[in-house]
Amino acid sequence: STLGFYIFSIADFEARQVGSTECQPCHLFLGILKVVDVDITTMDFTSLTLAQRDPILVSMLKETNVLREIYERAKIDARTLRKEYREKIRISDTPTETEGTMLKSSKSLNECIVEAESFSKGSRVRTFHMLKALLQRKATVRDELLNKIGSSKTSFLKSIELETGAKLS
Repeated sequence: STLGFYIFSIADFEARQVGSTECQPCHLFLGILKVVDVDITTMDFTSLTLAQRDPILVSMLKETNVLREIYERAKIDARTLRKEYREKIRISDTPTETEGTMLKSSKSLNECIVEAESFSKGSRVRTFHMLKALLQRKATVRDELLNKIGSSKTSFLKSIELETGAKLS
């Protein structure tokens, strides 16, 4: 999806900001947390006609709204969690330079994508499929931060199931 590509761009940015040399699942998690703060209507779609752009924007806005509902159900402030998580995984204060190219995806990130595809059951992979795949992976720092803010990996996963089940049925 267009939102998925955009989230991978954010994940790449997050990886470089913390000094990483490859994009990993933790950076994708940061990208998914950040996307709800981005004003999608300000994105550059100048290469598209209005007829092409409108369905893309509508799709992205709907998916972003589902993410917001998931965060709300799980009692997660995405901005705060993203800020704290970024600091915990920081490798360096110097961003990684790539001369305009995206970082290589790690093996574990590729495995996450394959898992997200299996959750989609043949339909289009959505952001919440990626989020579910990420949450099912072991990430001690992430889980500690979730507990610190009064949530948990389990409540996050339940909120995905409740929200997406309600939206997709």
